[in-house]
Amino acid sequence: MNQHLKQRIVGAIVLVSIAIIFVPMLFEERSELGNLSISETNIPEFPVKKFEEKVLPLPVKEEIEQQAKLPITAAPAIKPVVTKKPTAKKPTVKKPATKKPPTKRQDGVKLVPSYIIQVGSFSQERNAKQFADKLKNAGYPAFVKLNSESKKVMYRVWVGPELDRKRAEQNKAKLETLFKLKAIVLEQIK
Repeated sequence: MNQHLKQRIVGAIVLVSIAIIFVPMLFEERSELGNLSISETNIPEFPVKKFEEKVLPLPVKEEIEQQAKLPITAAPAIKPVVTKKPTAKKPTVKKPATKKPPTKRQDGVKLVPSYIIQVGSFSQERNAKQFADKLKNAGYPAFVKLNSESKKVMYRVWVGPELDRKRAEQNKAKLETLFKLKAIVLEQIK
């Protein structure tokens, strides 16, 4: 159905609903509404007595005296740290720190990581569903998910989830050889 036609129908329904609600109000007698009036209030009178303010001193001296009376305990002995001379090592490239996903939900339920394999990305939903059906016929739990994060709408085909990363990697290798494609394994927390 055309989007413009849908909007016109919804607008007509809204106008009819408003008319059904407000037209009877125009024809009601005013005597029913005339009886509603505020004759008295239940707001209390303004207090005549002023409130008193008292400033209480802080017991600073007493606390200091009590702490002075406490026995002083010796600090644990510090052992010297023996360091070895650094040997020549190959410089290592540090990976950028990635934010670890939470391991518990706010309600205290423990989150378990699972692994899914992205096996394809299609611009047309029909093609993605056909490939997912092909994977299902081969015995893999495949599904299609819409990805609209970028400007272009993409339909991604996923296989999984697996609770074990090693098993997900094995399935990825099988899929790559069987269907001659490049796949990636991603971790998801739910």
